[in-house]
Amino acid sequence: MQKALRFLLNLHHGEEKRAFFFLFLGLVWGIGCYGSWALAEGLFLEEVGASALPTTYLWSSSLLCLFSSLILYNLFKKKVSQKTLFLIPITGAIVCNIYLFFHISASSGPLPQRPLFFYRILMWSLTILAYTNFWGFVDQFFNLQDAKRHFCIFNAVVFLADAIGSGIVNQIQYIGIEKIILLFIGLLLCTYPIIHYVSHSLKELSEDHDHFLDTGHPPSISKALRLCIKDKYTFYLLLFYFLMQLLAIATEFNYLKIFEDHFSTKDRFQLTEHITKWSSWISLGNMCFAFFAYSRIVKNLGINNIILFAPLCFIQLFLCWTFKTSVNIATIGMIAREGITYALDDNNLQLLIYGVPNKIRNQIRIAIESFIEPVGMFVWAIVCFAISKQYTLCLIISIAAFILVLLLRSYYAKAILRNLSSQAVYLKRTMVDWIKTMPLKQKRQIELLLLSHLKHENERHQTFAFQHLLNLGSRSVLPSLLAHINKLSLPSKLKALDMLKNSLWAKDFLTLELLKRWSIISPHPAIASSIHLYFAEHDLLKISDVVEDLYCKPGNKLFAAILTVRRQEISGRYRDFANDRLNELLSSSDSTIVSMGLGILMLEKNPDNF
Repeated sequence: MQKALRFLLNLHHGEEKRAFFFLFLGLVWGIGCYGSWALAEGLFLEEVGASALPTTYLWSSSLLCLFSSLILYNLFKKKVSQKTLFLIPITGAIVCNIYLFFHISASSGPLPQRPLFFYRILMWSLTILAYTNFWGFVDQFFNLQDAKRHFCIFNAVVFLADAIGSGIVNQIQYIGIEKIILLFIGLLLCTYPIIHYVSHSLKELSEDHDHFLDTGHPPSISKALRLCIKDKYTFYLLLFYFLMQLLAIATEFNYLKIFEDHFSTKDRFQLTEHITKWSSWISLGNMCFAFFAYSRIVKNLGINNIILFAPLCFIQLFLCWTFKTSVNIATIGMIAREGITYALDDNNLQLLIYGVPNKIRNQIRIAIESFIEPVGMFVWAIVCFAISKQYTLCLIISIAAFILVLLLRSYYAKAILRNLSSQAVYLKRTMVDWIKTMPLKQKRQIELLLLSHLKHENERHQTFAFQHLLNLGSRSVLPSLLAHINKLSLPSKLKALDMLKNSLWAKDFLTLELLKRWSIISPHPAIASSIHLYFAEHDLLKISDVVEDLYCKPGNKLFAAILTVRRQEISGRYRDFANDRLNELLSSSDSTIVSMGLGILMLEKNPDNF
């Protein structure tokens, strides 16, 4: 059973649990939000009319722009978690449904128009925010390769939720508006424990793969904007989705206007039933496409070819609408709007977004899904007030979108390669080499991060931080490092002395003063021996300090004595004796002692030795 499920959903072994959590979460919140949105759309057209759509577009887009700006600001400042960002629109949708429920319960006659007007505006904005922040929440747990297989499945379950929500609203005459609203409120409340469980039971990808090379803070807004303009791929991606949003809103406005004219003489709620029936079937089609087809089409055709399909469809649609308008063509328009736009463009975005520079990837996702969309709606609302016949203009925009997508696909491979290269591990480059290439600001951020790790309870973290703080070459942290050595255990102190010995600050005044003070106060014999060897390796001892050690057994004292004498005396009695002791070490049968002798020759750095 599990094997069949893995094959059906294109999962690898062990991924079932994680995939199930997100599938269930997408289903529950999707039914609640998209069902509420379907209810808002149907009731608004029934009671208010399509003539008020441009006004709602203006208000909805302005509101969503405000919400999106706040979310984008938070992403740059990182004050609120992705979990909280996802819960905010869910909470807003619950409040809106409660608001409508009380107004409908209090009304005995026709449904009140003003609450429906506000309900329609708010539910559109909150549903888009919920969808966007759902992907921001999911993105924390998956990398690019997982995304290619999983994201289309998660999108499919959102389509299923949309179909179920629309199907529930389709039965409005049998269930009743109040019961439908209560059902959606209950489902939205269920998302709280699911989100809490997922965020605490699954490991976030960002713990192992930070998108940012510094302490985790993305670039400033001004830097991000400059990067968007400078990076051609990102610029074309934003422009393409802006044009596609113009086409989507234009299509929606025109087919809703045709539906209203057609159903104006029909019975009450027939328009709502017609819209939700087709919306349900389109969502089921989207689900099947995303579940069974999209990932395999991507594998066979590649994302470069798939992104051509949507603009081509809009070109054909508006070409038909230019010559004839009918309910059938309007239904095709609805399929293009809710089918092609959602099934293809939204799935495509989850892959195309990986070509955006890593530092601003999540910000661009929010900008496209929650900022570009309302801006497009705002622009088209103004167009609706200014131009009555829009089909020719839409045809021109469709052709422009097709040209843009050609440019976009030409840069996609290069953008992906650039991002993968930036995350690649170059085994031939040392940490010191990486640090040398970093700008000063980035070095400072890493320095602060490493200083915080000096306070870690695990000494392995402390020694790691100690080593790389030395590699940064900043003398300002040297007093802190020297003071920290006293807090380490004996083995870690010896490691720290070895690190200091090979660092830039090995002969610094502060370092030498500390080591001399330790020598005077008679520390542990192992530390005294290590300090003595430290001074010898850096030629800080005099022959008079080490003469007696030439008679010692093989060890650090003899090592230091031979090295000091051979460095400071070219000939003489002590030099001859040091040479004799060195020959003893090199001719020993013990490999450790031979290694000690070779170490002396290496530290002398005398070409005649080899």
